[in-house]
Amino acid sequence: MKYILREMNSDDQNFIYELIKEYLKTDLSVTVLILKSFEEYFKAYNLNNLKTYIVIVNDERAGFVHVTKDGEIGYYLTKKYEGKGIASNAVKDMLKLQPLKRYFATVNINNIRSSELVKGLGFSQKGIIYEKINNK
Repeated sequence: MKYILREMNSDDQNFIYELIKEYLKTDLSVTVLILKSFEEYFKAYNLNNLKTYIVIVNDERAGFVHVTKDGEIGYYLTKKYEGKGIASNAVKDMLKLQPLKRYFATVNINNIRSSELVKGLGFSQKGIIYEKINNK
């Protein structure tokens, strides 16, 4: 499926925030566990120096991909465009636009599609993250 990658602008912030909010309902995230307020989220976004690209398909926002200055990648698509190879190709294109020596991705062990995506791009597993949640 054809798509366009373009740099994020301030008009895209609400789209990104809403997409993250929907994603957090799946319980597949390991990097964003609690969604802060819109203002706090984008303040942290800017502090992390994220380079973000919006994925456009058929003149509509289909998702976004990003990479931090340290090389951590992230990718999110709307449900309508999942499973069509767009995320994999968009990440591949983003890596060409943001050349670094090393990249990494933090993937939930239950997120099979995401695991397959990074493996297909040549990433190799380096470890497993364990979590313990204390209820107060």
